[in-house]
Amino acid sequence: MNKHRVRGFVAAGLAGALALGFGVSAMAFADDPSNPGTGGPTVDPAYVGSLTITKLEGPASTASASGSEQTGLSNTAIDGVQFRVCMVLDLSDPASTSWNDDWATLQAESSTNPTSPADLVSAYKCIDAKYDMLGSTGIVGSMDSSSANVTSGPVQGQVSFRNMPVGLYLVQEVTEPGGVTPSDPFLVSIPTANASAQLDGSDTWLYDVYVYPKNSLITVSKTVKDNYFMSDGMTYTIKTSVPANFAVEDSWFQIRDSIEGCATIDEAHIDITVGNNIQIFRSEYSFTNNVIIFNTAGLHKLATNRRRQITITMPATVQPDGGAGCTTVGGEIVNTAYVCANSGCHIGSLTEPTASLPIITQYGEIDISKTDKTASSIVLSGAEFTLYKGNAANTGPDIDSPICPTNESTCVWTSDSDGTVSITGLRYSNLMNGVTATQDPGYWLVETKAPAGYLIDDIGKQVYVNDETTKSGTESVPADFTDTKITTPVLPQTGGFVSVTAFASYIIGAALLGSLVLLVVRRKRQQEEAQA
Repeated sequence: MNKHRVRGFVAAGLAGALALGFGVSAMAFADDPSNPGTGGPTVDPAYVGSLTITKLEGPASTASASGSEQTGLSNTAIDGVQFRVCMVLDLSDPASTSWNDDWATLQAESSTNPTSPADLVSAYKCIDAKYDMLGSTGIVGSMDSSSANVTSGPVQGQVSFRNMPVGLYLVQEVTEPGGVTPSDPFLVSIPTANASAQLDGSDTWLYDVYVYPKNSLITVSKTVKDNYFMSDGMTYTIKTSVPANFAVEDSWFQIRDSIEGCATIDEAHIDITVGNNIQIFRSEYSFTNNVIIFNTAGLHKLATNRRRQITITMPATVQPDGGAGCTTVGGEIVNTAYVCANSGCHIGSLTEPTASLPIITQYGEIDISKTDKTASSIVLSGAEFTLYKGNAANTGPDIDSPICPTNESTCVWTSDSDGTVSITGLRYSNLMNGVTATQDPGYWLVETKAPAGYLIDDIGKQVYVNDETTKSGTESVPADFTDTKITTPVLPQTGGFVSVTAFASYIIGAALLGSLVLLVVRRKRQQEEAQA
């Protein structure tokens, strides 16, 4: 190894360990351990030490750690983080011809700017396979260790490396559980200066070193803006953030949407921003099988916006046949977002990705039946119906707010020859934008036109479409309407007469029903004229 290059990297690397909060103390070796008293207490080159890593949840600290064991920590420990520890500078043999140069390397000033993670890894190479060890935090009996000198656990989030000769070691995270951002590599020496001790004795040097690197947890949320009808689709919004220590060298950041099978993402209208509405362009990511993968240009943009929010909007349409696992009539569409910030992350693995809470959209239908009031066996065709939201008090329909698919020119459903008509693909009345209402507002179904020869009996009915009202397996809600047949007054026989009171009551009742229908029809006609 080039000594001049190493010296510079050591100084920069140690400063970086402090500045980036890797949890190691400053290197403060004696001027010459073979001549005690020339600059500090003596280091015993023949001594062997240990390194115990406890992985914690939380942002990296800028404070220098003491190297001593800490107790009473409030941070949550993280199991399943695999570390590689390897010797990059051997100081265990004072008789070595390069020993003085190597020791001078560790005296380098640690006031320079920190080196990048990539520089650390490229500058420091493992020099002895015997001291190149793997171990995972908290997994007791872990089989991934290449050395009998590694113990995982039994303390949660902890792994220990033992029988380590005096020297400089590079510590790298190899894999992390899903939802955990990787921390940068760092350097640690055996022994390490005890920052809490006075320079007056052997306890100034810590041969058993404890470090507490921290990882940030990735979070992801998902919301939906849905519509009344399945045919109008929905828009999903995914929000996550760029890890605090994210680097382009990580070369990995993916966001996956689980919508396949029920709907199709409108790829052409995906919108991605980071930070203060900084646009991520289509050329900066790929989109395959509903997975967004940022390329080098996209990763650079993320790396310059650490800790800032990533926002993704994704319009989606439900397939005409509902897709696999869904139906045209309705059913439940469950959608979850996943984020992977490390290369080992995939569903079903130990490092499973971070998942959002599932978003649920449910659709059903209203099955309308129209019959004669006095003879239910007589079905009536030609009856027209309109669906409305409730008024402000939800005591009746808001006739200014009809509900219909956007591709329909009129908001009218007409009973056919068997006296039925169905309003299909209708969102549950108690579920809006993925949120269940505490009180179901329902829908208002209004008959606006009776079949020829009939009078409308029911001006409007409140209909609830939810899990309790729908028929199992069909997701449908029945709505039965009847109309009264108009009968012409019978002419009196010779000498007979028609009761004036009875005739007047008939006329008044018909007029009252007619006025309500006219009000609805007039409003509908006004809306049609306004749209013309």
